[in-house]
Amino acid sequence: MNKTELIRWHLGYLGQKHSVIPLATHKDFLEAKTEEELQKSKEGIEEQERIWRSKPPKVCSICKIEYYGWGNNAWPVNNGRCCDTCNQLDVIPARFARVSDNP
Repeated sequence: MNKTELIRWHLGYLGQKHSVIPLATHKDFLEAKTEEELQKSKEGIEEQERIWRSKPPKVCSICKIEYYGWGNNAWPVNNGRCCDTCNQLDVIPARFARVSDNP
């Protein structure tokens, strides 16, 4: 893969709703300077994906979609565990709303 193809692969990967790879790994990819560094980072991302997906999936208590990884505390939306997407879109804003509502 050349550099353009690797960048397109990464953008497509980030577009997946329920990515299981930590953002630090994506940061390594984005900071790569050469095609060799990009390819090595891509292989690292794919390997971490295989490791995470080798474990049984969990079901998000908010959207009910399977996710891999640790998950997040879904409070105050509910008392379960949620995927990273619901944590960012629902849980964190709900927590900020609770803080801003209480003087």
